[in-house]
Amino acid sequence: MNKYLIAIALLFVSANSEALKAICHRDDDKRVVICEEDKLGRLMWQDNTTYKYEWNDSRRYCEKLGLAGYSDWRLPTRFELLSITDDGRYNPAINEAFKNVESGKYWTSEKSVISRNCIWNVNFIDGSYGDFERSSDRHFIRCVRNY
Repeated sequence: MNKYLIAIALLFVSANSEALKAICHRDDDKRVVICEEDKLGRLMWQDNTTYKYEWNDSRRYCEKLGLAGYSDWRLPTRFELLSITDDGRYNPAINEAFKNVESGKYWTSEKSVISRNCIWNVNFIDGSYGDFERSSDRHFIRCVRNY
């Protein structure tokens, strides 16, 4: 039974992982990056510093963030984070508009379809993604808001 659930989950993930690549530019004054992608629309990304938290603390941090005059920040979805990866770059594999980058795994807001104890992460070393236990792991965060 577990084999079938995993196979269905992997099929779902691969069917929904079409390439989303945003066009981005940096606003140095506000310390943000603004990106536009056809399916995702316009997003404003935090780019003033990087932090490493457990998942629950990451969500709270973004919800309390006041940056560039806005207070409606949140953790991004997996597809939002994947839209700012750059397949032509490595370590970090992120759009060059971003200045404050740590190579490593970044939390998303999405729980895994395979296990409710796992959260999707995007790895900005190589632009890959996967799901990881949310227990006490600390990963980087990059807050986002609709713009």
